[in-house]
Amino acid sequence: MHPLPPELLPGVPYFTFSLLKIPFTVAWPNLIAWITVAVVFVAGAALRLPRFIEGKD
Repeated sequence: MHPLPPELLPGVPYFTFSLLKIPFTVAWPNLIAWITVAVVFVAGAALRLPRFIEGKD
């Protein structure tokens, strides 16, 4: 099976924005994946906290 040429590949939805006059182009699937990774990382770190660091109720 031969790979498709770039002209025939489906497009990915994206948005552009600028921060301090630096333009950024972000694809929605990439943004969703990175947000998911960040949420899993923070949740995992919170679950690993020892009970004495959390404070007393």
